[in-house]
Amino acid sequence: MDDRVLLLPILLPALAAAALPLRRFKGRTGFCAFAGGAVLSNSALLLYLAARPPVGTLTLLRLSHDLSLALRLDGAGAAFAALLACLCPFVALYGLGYMSRTPHRDKPFFVCFALAYGAAAGVALAANLTTLCLFCQLLILAVLPITRREGQRIAEVAFSLPLGWGVFCTLLSLAFATAFIGNVDFVPGGCLPADALRKPDLLYLIYLLGFLGFGLETAVLPLRGWPVASAEAPAPASALLNAVAVANAGVFAIIRLTWYVFGPDALNGSWAHLAAFALACVTTVYGACMALSSQRLKLRLAWSTIGQLAYALLGALLLTPSGLSAGMTQMAAHALIKANLYFCAGAILCQSGRRFLFDMRGWGFGMPATFLAFLLSALALVGLPPMAGFIAKWRLGVAAASAAASSPIGFFGLAAMLTSALLTTFYVLQVLCVAVMPGRGFNLRAANYGITDPGPAMLIPIGLLAASALLLGLWADPVLGFFERAVPGTLPEAIP
Repeated sequence: MDDRVLLLPILLPALAAAALPLRRFKGRTGFCAFAGGAVLSNSALLLYLAARPPVGTLTLLRLSHDLSLALRLDGAGAAFAALLACLCPFVALYGLGYMSRTPHRDKPFFVCFALAYGAAAGVALAANLTTLCLFCQLLILAVLPITRREGQRIAEVAFSLPLGWGVFCTLLSLAFATAFIGNVDFVPGGCLPADALRKPDLLYLIYLLGFLGFGLETAVLPLRGWPVASAEAPAPASALLNAVAVANAGVFAIIRLTWYVFGPDALNGSWAHLAAFALACVTTVYGACMALSSQRLKLRLAWSTIGQLAYALLGALLLTPSGLSAGMTQMAAHALIKANLYFCAGAILCQSGRRFLFDMRGWGFGMPATFLAFLLSALALVGLPPMAGFIAKWRLGVAAASAAASSPIGFFGLAAMLTSALLTTFYVLQVLCVAVMPGRGFNLRAANYGITDPGPAMLIPIGLLAASALLLGLWADPVLGFFERAVPGTLPEAIP
């Protein structure tokens, strides 16, 4: 296979984004056909590449001897690309239904969505740290207009300030890494030269700066201001931010930095590794606490994203193959579950106009299909067997317990996971109780008057994702095998 095909998943969404404002569509049907066709075509291409990736590297631009923009698809990138390819069509279909309420806004949304899809594909296909940094920043810039367009001033500030800090840390880490390490191509197990370990403190500082820079996208503490902004965005944009692309790209970038640049052997037991692991542990518990205290449903889901994705970071930072595989599985399971929870929250907002939990009493009786999907996804988020969330969290728990036998970080990671799981149960059950247990004296008929489930364009992706959360838990072996190939040492040779 020609390596130049790696450029297509980035170019096709960019061309679609450029064509959308220029074309005049005959009615909404033509617009839906064009936007949906572009997303489906790119997803089909990504799935094909993930199944049969090219074995070579495509160099786009060589800036210096050690600095270049290049694309390559290995097992880790194939896993992330497949995740994007599977979920982006659902976001597009749901977005078409959601944005039909405001037809004048659907073009700007899909332009940003297409650009974000292309940038996220670039994150999956990046062959080195330079290319990864570029596409991560492009991804954030692509979704920023979606948030700014519908949010308040506080949302703009909350999203823009961490953006500046994240860019600063990322670029500083890249500059130091290029000067100190030299070649920053991704290599399974790390690409550090032998003489790099002679100055370990500088090396670890570079890692921590990179961790904080990429940690912006997954909102690891202290860069945790953007959930406020994502809660003000439209529901499909919130799903794109928190579940499908941006937050997952941050986790994936940290995995690349940890396992493919520095390597577990160089980081294990260092002060930078311990600092990053401590931040992940605190973020896991802090995100769950903030979710429990939030009274707006979408803001609760946004804080939940922070806590749940920190699970994946904990798995990767255990620096064991089983931990990395479990972390990647958690990232995929969370993306599936959280995207559907945002879809359900958007449906509630569209059909009832309600944002706060105390205004949502009894909504489960007026929107039974939406409630059933929310119930399945919520139980999966808690980790109830046999849902997809249970498989991911069980593997993480086993990996942490195994690591605890030889290192205390495994014990602390397991404690953070269990604490967060308990808090997750509380804030999920509260929403479910509000939906079906409104309390004595509450007039259900009056409260749900005129409130029904949304139309097929919104309800179909909600139902399919809810069913997937159950089916992937029952038949998880193919998915687990796919993510196990993302572990360094099995790549790239293990990918056919």
